[in-house]
Amino acid sequence: MTLLDISIVTYNAQQHIDKLIVSLLAQQQIDLQRVSITFLDNCSYDGTLARLQPHLAPLEASFYRVNLITMQENGGFGRGHNRALAEGDGEYVFILNPDIELHPLALATLLAAAAASDAKVAAWEARQLPYEHPKIYDPVTLEVSWASAAALMVRRSVFSAIGGFDSVIFLYGEDVELSWRLQHFGWRLQYVPRAIVWHYTYSEVDEIKPLAFVGSTRANLLLRSRYGTVNEVIKGLRMQLGILLIPSRHHFRGQRRAILGTFRRFWGMWQQRATYQQSPHRPYFSGWDYSPHRHGAFYDAGLAVKTLATLPKPPKISLLIRTMGRQPLLRMALQSVVNQTYRHIEVVLIEDGVATLNDFILGFPALDIRYHALGENRGRCIAGNTALELATGEYLLFLDEDDLLYADHLEQLLGALLRQQGKVAYSYTYEIPSDIDPQQNTVVAEGEYLQRFNRHFHFIPFLSLNYIPINAVLFHRSLYELCGGFDPELEMMEDWNLWVRFSLHYRPFIRVAKTTALYRVPLYPDMGLERRQRLIDYLHLAREKQARLPLTLQVSDLQDLSGGMVEAVSLEEILVNRAPNSGRLIRLVMALYRRTLGRLL
Repeated sequence: MTLLDISIVTYNAQQHIDKLIVSLLAQQQIDLQRVSITFLDNCSYDGTLARLQPHLAPLEASFYRVNLITMQENGGFGRGHNRALAEGDGEYVFILNPDIELHPLALATLLAAAAASDAKVAAWEARQLPYEHPKIYDPVTLEVSWASAAALMVRRSVFSAIGGFDSVIFLYGEDVELSWRLQHFGWRLQYVPRAIVWHYTYSEVDEIKPLAFVGSTRANLLLRSRYGTVNEVIKGLRMQLGILLIPSRHHFRGQRRAILGTFRRFWGMWQQRATYQQSPHRPYFSGWDYSPHRHGAFYDAGLAVKTLATLPKPPKISLLIRTMGRQPLLRMALQSVVNQTYRHIEVVLIEDGVATLNDFILGFPALDIRYHALGENRGRCIAGNTALELATGEYLLFLDEDDLLYADHLEQLLGALLRQQGKVAYSYTYEIPSDIDPQQNTVVAEGEYLQRFNRHFHFIPFLSLNYIPINAVLFHRSLYELCGGFDPELEMMEDWNLWVRFSLHYRPFIRVAKTTALYRVPLYPDMGLERRQRLIDYLHLAREKQARLPLTLQVSDLQDLSGGMVEAVSLEEILVNRAPNSGRLIRLVMALYRRTLGRLL
């Protein structure tokens, strides 16, 4: 019995074959004699078979078995994989697109994840680069609400038991339907961010492909008809009528005929809906999407991976955690660190009180944890400064015990810093309104994920408003050595004050336009009243302190205002002495001063 059966369905994929085959032959840390491959060609007419033929002999020499099935008509993606996987008997099946190039450790990483998973996990999804799929996943458990079948490994027994893909869906959306059907029968799906595949599905950013447009919009209605509420189905019908009747930039020849075909298929799925309405899993519909999306759908995450891969010695990152000993929350935070794709990490864990975590940290053998307890409650700033003093990494990042990181957070920030030779980088973050049980220190409920602070860095507005959460920022330790740590008088807004002091010496901060972290705020308004008042008090104090800093405007701070290059001058010269500058520049800066800095000075 083989361990893994790979299924590859091709249709006019000639240009991708060579890279795919080379990457299959280059797989490491796996016995290829326990792996079989089946190619099924869906009646290609571009020379796919001719390009594939010379590769069969090398594949047969390395893998246990290689099959080639040629179809006389294009039966669709799901039906093709069902047919191809009927040829094998491996414990796992791997559904793979032909426009994929596998990282050398992709298969080994997926199999290792499967071996370490709970018995109720049925499928493991690889991470696609250069554009990671932006759907939300749980940064602690790595569970996903649905898994993309571009590179998806599934237990064969489960895949067979539920009947494989639904062949009613010709192309696009069949992976969502498979995922929901797996969950309907009690199975879970897991994301494996360290299993990398390069998916060359787009020739340009935000490309619209007619076949993809028809397939994805059609699948949306079919999925609504089977899994959605009546209102969701009605909305889906309206959406179809919208693209049928209202021209848009996505319009192409034959579009209306294709949409009419969608209505013909609708009835068949509607008749099956009674079976799936009792599912404990509640599918998500939002327009054309099946999951909330993080920002960064077309952010090139592959650049960071390539940058880090060239380093002879990856730098160490010190991840600084201040804790009050709230173990359930801390456990989740540390697990999100365990899941990081960048591995050269030390965790500096500072307990603001007596030591209670000596046994607790033994549960994280994969992490290099430097634990220190202050002995008594001395406050967030002292705890943070102690962490800074004990850190040995070249780069530093704070993580509060109730916040979380997506798996590529450190990878993307560090990659951006190294690529752009910077010293401070920040990413987009989710704000999660949360109800935390004060006795059990567990998350009882969560509200809607909010993407509030997704902004470019601009120095002058940043002096008045902090829009960069603490766990979003990775910085070089030289800035800490130059500027010092937290101001002990600021039990809140201490991070903003630190970032402002950093920005006096280095700016603009590098922005990673991708959601890679999460932070919590109170879920209910009355829960946050006291916290909000304290924030306001410390906001005023932080502004007062920042008003006394030796602020200096740089050319980059004024270029947008002046409409061109200007000479850098001190803020005091512009605002007080009216140093010789163009009258237009003075008026513009003074207007901005009145709007944003008036509250500081």
